[in-house]
Amino acid sequence: MMTSEQTTTIERPIEEVWAFTHDLTKSSLWQTTLIKLNRLDDGPFGVGSRVAEVRRFLGLRIETVWECTAFDPPRLSSIKSRAGPVSWGGSWTFEPVAAGTRFTMRIEGEMSAFFRVTEPVVRRTARREMEASMGHLRDILDSGLDLVAPAEAAAAAG
Repeated sequence: MMTSEQTTTIERPIEEVWAFTHDLTKSSLWQTTLIKLNRLDDGPFGVGSRVAEVRRFLGLRIETVWECTAFDPPRLSSIKSRAGPVSWGGSWTFEPVAAGTRFTMRIEGEMSAFFRVTEPVVRRTARREMEASMGHLRDILDSGLDLVAPAEAAAAAG
């Protein structure tokens, strides 16, 4: 099993970091490998919610369906893959600290035969991609910009 974990501190309150990271319309702004994601169900996001996503990883287009398995705002959320080439799960934890919010992203995965052969490369690449995503998130939120999704901005402009 491959495991990777990254932590960063973001100079924003925990509620703001939680809200931004759980706004699926903003995911592609900070997740470097994400191409597309679509919610597969309706209603408030929480345990049982399902999402289809497409990512580019190691030059491959990887399609996955995942399900939310834990949802405890603003402290913890977890997901588990339900369909796709790799069986994986992940969690995000949020802790208030003096400087703002400590955000930890953790992934664990069982690799298919192809990925098992290339595990050292996959592990390094996953770590670099997580570091890049965390850096993008930190830069966006630390900037203090009020990032509104394009559809919301158009509706507000009216």
